[in-house]
Amino acid sequence: ALALVYGWKARLNGALARVYAIASPLLLILMMAMTVLGSSLWFNPLWATTSVGEWPILNLTLLAWGIPTLLSVLALAFLAHPQWLRRISAVFVFFSGMLYLTLMVRQWWQGADISGFAVSNGEQYSYSAVWLLTAIVLMLFGGWLAVARVRQAALLILLVAVLKIFLWDMADLEGLYRAASFLGLGLCLVGLGWFYQHFVLPLATQRDEGEMSGPG
Repeated sequence: ALALVYGWKARLNGALARVYAIASPLLLILMMAMTVLGSSLWFNPLWATTSVGEWPILNLTLLAWGIPTLLSVLALAFLAHPQWLRRISAVFVFFSGMLYLTLMVRQWWQGADISGFAVSNGEQYSYSAVWLLTAIVLMLFGGWLAVARVRQAALLILLVAVLKIFLWDMADLEGLYRAASFLGLGLCLVGLGWFYQHFVLPLATQRDEGEMSGPG
């Protein structure tokens, strides 16, 4: 939050503008480092026995990954940081956001203690559903904002979700159930391709044409 405030103050060209311009990216880097090294590695509740809280969504996963992801998105949208830092922030947003969504689903199924790797079938399918929905939402945002990187991130998440469904979710199915699942997955992919071609790409094209034409 201070990185955002200092980044805004650096644009006001006051007496301390240069100090704010240096402090803002440093604070952003510190926040990303604490999230990666602390929350994601050392104190990750998947292997560090830590109670994340009983409430869905409003628990420690939101504090550890959800809020840092949101703040990094705001920094990408509104702060004029160096290009190398923007690339690092974009990678951080992708992985931290996906980790938050995944652990949010796990907390929904497991409760306060999400340590260990025991996973029920319902939980497995929930991961796939949430990833697919995330990919669709990012496709729409990427088309509306005309940002190719967002669309590419959506396609990457979609690829991961499809591979998980294909290699993991269907592993225990046999006979007609597996055949029906393959058919359903194929129909879903065809539908997503049609959705991308008829809704996402036209949004991006219209946005690009509007920016090129300018006012009047």
